[in-house]
Amino acid sequence: MSHSVLVTEQLHLATLACISRFGVAKTTIEDVAAEAGLSRAAAYRACPGGKEALLASLFSREATQVVDAITASVAEASDLPSALASAMSTAARRLGSIEALRFVLRYEPELVLPHLSFGGLDHFLATVTAALSPSLERFLGPAEARRTAELCARMFVSHFGNPDPELRLSDLDHTRRLVENFVLPSIQNFVLPSIQNFVLPTIQNCVLPTIQNCVLPTLPKGR
Repeated sequence: MSHSVLVTEQLHLATLACISRFGVAKTTIEDVAAEAGLSRAAAYRACPGGKEALLASLFSREATQVVDAITASVAEASDLPSALASAMSTAARRLGSIEALRFVLRYEPELVLPHLSFGGLDHFLATVTAALSPSLERFLGPAEARRTAELCARMFVSHFGNPDPELRLSDLDHTRRLVENFVLPSIQNFVLPSIQNFVLPTIQNCVLPTIQNCVLPTLPKGR
């Protein structure tokens, strides 16, 4: 690991620690530098854009780690319901483990809400859909994978932003019930027709002629 990468990692960890104590608004680059055991000049050399650039870099880092964790969990799933449930449960656990995010959601929600409503929500959903849908193409076609990923993202935002004591997204059994009761019935409307449109022509054009070529010559000829 290069020195610059190591310094950036120190600043990221220090920023998370400061936000967990003071929040985003009150955290300064000087606070972060002191927490990381660096001089103010060293912090600015690593992040010339100052606090805004550091926060953007930190957000990208955390988002990448969450997406990587989700992708890994989906890759281990043996079927679509398990993949969707695991994706939501993993996301909830990973996000819930970030103490700085918990502080912001509790004391500075105005910093998060714009990203989860109106135009901000559209951008968020597009980002999540692009990240998750390739992992679902093991079970669905590309178009159906994108629509399913977006549906799950919408449902996750709805429940994560308005916690229900009867539904813990971090609990895999709870997310499994959510998927079975709400997600799967919803995606049947666009997944089943797609499957039928692919399977039926395949049977008619490929399977039946193959069977006929194999079976008909073996049948006894009529007299």
